[in-house]
Amino acid sequence: MSDVLTMKRIPVYLLICWLRGKDCELHSLGYLYTVSSPPGDRPEFELTTEFDWTIISHCDSNEQKDLLRRDWVKEILSADELENRNKQCRYESGLYEVTLLRVLELTNSTSGLLQRRRGCSVSSDGSMAAGFDRWGFNGEDFLTFDLDAVTWRSHSPQALRAEQEWNQRTLSNKIYKDFLLNECQNLLRRFMKKEEEGIKYTVPEVHTFAKFVPEKKAVSLRCQVACHDPTGMQILLTRGGQVVADRRTATGPLPNMDGTVQLRLSIEISPADTLGYRCEAHSNTGNISVKMG
Repeated sequence: MSDVLTMKRIPVYLLICWLRGKDCELHSLGYLYTVSSPPGDRPEFELTTEFDWTIISHCDSNEQKDLLRRDWVKEILSADELENRNKQCRYESGLYEVTLLRVLELTNSTSGLLQRRRGCSVSSDGSMAAGFDRWGFNGEDFLTFDLDAVTWRSHSPQALRAEQEWNQRTLSNKIYKDFLLNECQNLLRRFMKKEEEGIKYTVPEVHTFAKFVPEKKAVSLRCQVACHDPTGMQILLTRGGQVVADRRTATGPLPNMDGTVQLRLSIEISPADTLGYRCEAHSNTGNISVKMG
């Protein structure tokens, strides 16, 4: 989808910022909504919130809760704001399912994928700000919100009926504009302030797994570490306080969906020889040692 998930058309404010050089850095807060309707099944909804293109929270129709992917967000949002995000997740899950069903009617479709990306951008010096709201249907541009005119603009003949119907919702469109120019930008500036103060990341998360491999008559031990920055990270397999350097396999770093990276160490051993193994992760944010097997 050319305009909903990417930005092939470069906004004027972005060009101005580039021309101003290094003193102009753009920050963004984006909300990506996805709702799909497989034939014969109930629509599935998910919402991902991104700050500077890094996922900070996620909710879907199964969890019905806005799950934070960054601990520092709790330092910015109050308990009431966090609870409101959970309520909003539940509300929007139902709302977008209804919206998809209506779009299917308007486009004479039996199933489909509906996506929306909306949010805002603010320059680092606060001199420029903008909002955006775009919809896509089945991987194609569908509708774009015109902030100045407070109306929707269709991108294909298939979207014309939706454009006409949505432009009659003048109150809703005013609410959309207010969200983009006020609520979104105010929250984005709070995130920007936190970033200036320095975002403190938590210690690495360490998980261990043990699995019997019948064809090899062996046990596979795996250490899996998730962290925000692998720089300086050291992962060790130890036994009895001694580092196990042979027969092990290292993998990573690999990206996770929440913006962290994953590192793995694994080793295959005899089922009678599983005692005493530990996984250790050492970094500048802390050290962790977890029993394996």
